[in-house]
Amino acid sequence: MEDTQPSSPSNVWNESKTYVTAKIMYRLIECDSLIMTAIYGSEDLNDSYNLPKTLKDTARVEAVKRILDTLKMIIDNSYFILRAKDKIEKSEELSEIEKIEKRIEEVEEVLEGTHSIIDDPQRQIYRIEITKDNEAHLILCINTLRKIIRDLMKPLNDADLIFSSSDEIDLDEIKKQLIEGG
Repeated sequence: MEDTQPSSPSNVWNESKTYVTAKIMYRLIECDSLIMTAIYGSEDLNDSYNLPKTLKDTARVEAVKRILDTLKMIIDNSYFILRAKDKIEKSEELSEIEKIEKRIEEVEEVLEGTHSIIDDPQRQIYRIEITKDNEAHLILCINTLRKIIRDLMKPLNDADLIFSSSDEIDLDEIKKQLIEGG
């Protein structure tokens, strides 16, 4: 029978590095692409000129919705690490993340007023329309999301989820602290 347990603490860290890359870093990179779509209607320069306004409007609003969901995924994927650190010492990172979650909810509320959904029952589709009056609200949502992403980097980095502050991590000591503290 194959042993699935890590052979050393460094193997555990290597696996967590893979997790952080896949579940946090990849999602942060995805946000950059979605920001471009939210602003221009497409990440591709040619498409942003050639797409009809209704398709661009739909893509822009859908991109903002995806950014919101992606930010929630990043937070969900980092919570267990931040909560473990919080048990060892009260972490500022967790408090910052909770404030960011509230800001995300506020953007969701504002987003609802930025567009109209128009159903086309004959073609069984819907389209989104952004009026000139609502354009400013959508831009406000996008700019707020850019600030949220920028602000999210600090607690993630402080928790060593972006750049590790040390190559040497004593996982046995962390485990001991968690057991004794919790």
